[in-house]
Amino acid sequence: MGAKQVTRVVPSIYSFLQTNTTMNLIRTLLDRLSDSLFVSVPEKQGVATELSNVPPLRLVSDKSVSSAPIDAATRRSTSHSISQVDVLDDAVRRSQAWFLSRQHASEGYWVAELEADTTLTAEYLLLRRFLDRVDPERERQAVRYLRAMQLPDGGWPTFYGGPSEVSASVKAYFALKLSGVSVDEPFMVRAKDCILAKGGVVQTNVFTKIALALFDQYDWEGIPHMPVELMLLPKGFYFNIYAISYWSRAVLIPLLIVFAHRPVCQIPREQGIEELYLIPRKEIRYWKFPPFNKDQKWFTPHNFFVALDAMLKLYDRMPLMWLREKALHRAATWMLEHIKGSGGLGGRGVGEEDGGVAGGGAGRTPDEGGEGRVLSAQQFRRHTGRPRRRLC
Repeated sequence: MGAKQVTRVVPSIYSFLQTNTTMNLIRTLLDRLSDSLFVSVPEKQGVATELSNVPPLRLVSDKSVSSAPIDAATRRSTSHSISQVDVLDDAVRRSQAWFLSRQHASEGYWVAELEADTTLTAEYLLLRRFLDRVDPERERQAVRYLRAMQLPDGGWPTFYGGPSEVSASVKAYFALKLSGVSVDEPFMVRAKDCILAKGGVVQTNVFTKIALALFDQYDWEGIPHMPVELMLLPKGFYFNIYAISYWSRAVLIPLLIVFAHRPVCQIPREQGIEELYLIPRKEIRYWKFPPFNKDQKWFTPHNFFVALDAMLKLYDRMPLMWLREKALHRAATWMLEHIKGSGGLGGRGVGEEDGGVAGGGAGRTPDEGGEGRVLSAQQFRRHTGRPRRRLC
């Protein structure tokens, strides 16, 4: 998209978002995400202190939980041969007994700690940097957590007890490096070796590549394109935003705004991750790597979507500006309507993160006074010489 076209698109969406209320919603969203990441379990329990003698359920933990005593009547005798259905029934009964034994007697609720994998922590650090709202103390806590969760082989898993996964490992490595951790630290050297052994950055998933592109560590052309004009497809169309779940919409719609603007937070070269590429980035031919590497057969569903992506990227170079502005306005309206109240978007970290990036990527950055200001396309160019880029 040329500079003139950017100038036409961006002011309309900027003016739409140019309200203190919008910035307050984004700030509330970020604070809500922070609290959910760093609040301790005892603080969450509050009035449920009477349950302190009950071992907490930890979904991702190396701490064993002792089983609650199960009434003998809930077990079937194993002295004779039983069918798989009987085994399943027995497991269901014991699971029910376990949960019921930990339910609050009078109020009927459960209190337990829910943990996620390290990608959420890494994305939190990246989001803070992207929005220029670095919190040194929370950053130190997050760095300690990422180091503690690293596997012996240097990588990070996506589920408890799982093996190292390249996307989670790249996000953790990049977040640690942005937080000031030296690449010469032994654990960082192990992480780099693990990532390179798994194919490096080009083998990561699409969400990781989007996160890297926001910091100019991956090329937008190497990511499947999603035009914001999807917002305008009618409900009766084969695919439309209401054909997917609400949680998916809460992730997709902010990403559509991000793709329309393609914001880039410029970071110093020494904070980049060039060392995680097996071949120099400028020599990469993206059609050779996932998700653009075609199947050997001429026509397959995968090849169809690769061809469709190529056509969408051609359109993106010369979009119908009136159509794009209308789609951006509808996407921004949907976002603002759905982050009212609690400040959340979809009740999940991914949607809230994408919402923060969409708001910041559209030109909104927080200042010291806590209010928001909107950067025009011309201001972006004054900062970096290129539209839709800024220094972080």
